[in-house]
Amino acid sequence: MKRVISVLVMIALSVGFVFAGGASEASDGPMKLDVASVYTDGSCGDEANRLFVEKLNESGLFEATYYNNGQLGTEVDTFEAIQSGINIISFSGGSNWGDNFGSPNMGLVMTPFLFEELDDIYGITESELWAEIIAQAEANGLKLINAPVVSGTRYFMANSKFTTPEDLHGLKIRTPNSTFAIYSVEAFGGIPTSVAVSELYSSLAQKVVDGCEFPYADAFTRQLYEVVKYAANQPYVTTYDFWGMDLALWNSLSDEQRAAIESAATEASEYSFGLFQTLESEGKQKLADNGMEFIDIDVDSFRARMDNFYDLIGWDDAFVQRIEDTMAEYRASKQ
Repeated sequence: MKRVISVLVMIALSVGFVFAGGASEASDGPMKLDVASVYTDGSCGDEANRLFVEKLNESGLFEATYYNNGQLGTEVDTFEAIQSGINIISFSGGSNWGDNFGSPNMGLVMTPFLFEELDDIYGITESELWAEIIAQAEANGLKLINAPVVSGTRYFMANSKFTTPEDLHGLKIRTPNSTFAIYSVEAFGGIPTSVAVSELYSSLAQKVVDGCEFPYADAFTRQLYEVVKYAANQPYVTTYDFWGMDLALWNSLSDEQRAAIESAATEASEYSFGLFQTLESEGKQKLADNGMEFIDIDVDSFRARMDNFYDLIGWDDAFVQRIEDTMAEYRASKQ
């Protein structure tokens, strides 16, 4: 990781980037920014980032360069770059942000079976509960851009058939290095095995893991149909990613620059909701066309294990009730 940070620092210095403690932009031109994601070409997260960067550059206030597919390292590598004050915006999920910036409950957006529709995410991100969670991350130096991007409805996939949590027992299920993903697999009886997304295909091919939890469209772009046989028809979670940057860097920006970032993020976020549904449907069909088999899981049997998840994540009954009340109030407001 230190090597990656050193590379990022060299890039920053070579193109004249400034750091959080200094001026926010050069006097003779737009501010240079790197935008980093681990998403592959054509995925929903990738397309949202491309639009985000396009809008930043159209503002005339930034000269943003987009690096996808982990070109600037893992998500944790880019988090360390943020903490080093480099002019970089990273794109990642709530659990990853929270784990690395001292706000562990930020991962609640990855709670299994929490959302029934894509826009249910706003029940959390527009709530007082979420504002408190963001404030905790800001106390640890993170500026989270509160514009959720649909990064995937995630499905269990394995090389043996499964319909209930009991069928996952003893199976090594690849997860990202995310507390919420790890605890979800553990709660449902699998053996969570953290593997970088760039190593997922080889890990499945070499039987390092027996399966994974992954979105359909991204599974197709990574050709997982070649190395995993079965996928669930029903998702266990819908995940959302957010852009984040160094809080000190954010505070050094002008009001106009901050507004441009928020506007670009909002537009890209809204775009992702429509795009995702198309990619999801197309991705599933492409996986099926390439030989992946789809099976129905017993959703109720998985829901029955949610108390295991709450225990692992450390939520008491009062906090779980607050989440449920927050979502209930939001759904009532939509009627």
